[in-house]
Amino acid sequence: KLLGQAIYEKNDQKYLLSVMPLFSKDNPIYCNSNEKIDFLIAVAHALEQLHKKNKIHSDLHFGNVCWNKAEGVAHLIDYGSIVDTENIAETISHFVPKLHLPPESLFGLGLLHVKASDIFSLGCMAENLFERTNNQRLNSLISGMKHKLFFKRPSLAEIIRELNVIKSFANDIVQKSI
Repeated sequence: KLLGQAIYEKNDQKYLLSVMPLFSKDNPIYCNSNEKIDFLIAVAHALEQLHKKNKIHSDLHFGNVCWNKAEGVAHLIDYGSIVDTENIAETISHFVPKLHLPPESLFGLGLLHVKASDIFSLGCMAENLFERTNNQRLNSLISGMKHKLFFKRPSLAEIIRELNVIKSFANDIVQKSI
């Protein structure tokens, strides 16, 4: 939820400032598996809302998500790299190679932006949360989210549906020992 936004220019650069309410932040890394799935579902719902506004986050990682575990709500923050798909010619994008960025962002030095790019980043977060799981269904979903071809990644609705199925069949997903 945005309280307000402003765009300003400085040294031929445009900046988008967003004023947001203060959110609590729970860390999903230290949660049980079902809570980790709840986190991923909450982030997927937040991405759905952003994508409905024709915006792509473009820098999704744990540091840019405020999650309130008790309320089951995730708030996306840091819109410094946001891409407006309605007016992409005027969108400012910064090319910074990071592990959570999808392969298509490397194409043309970060000029290819699609909503599925956020799904790749969500897949990286899921992989980090469940790096040693033996749940084949979850591993398959994560692999799909991180598919190198963006048009082969599942939609957010499919991800949410699959995560709910995985959660319903697994009381607590078993993690492999190190």
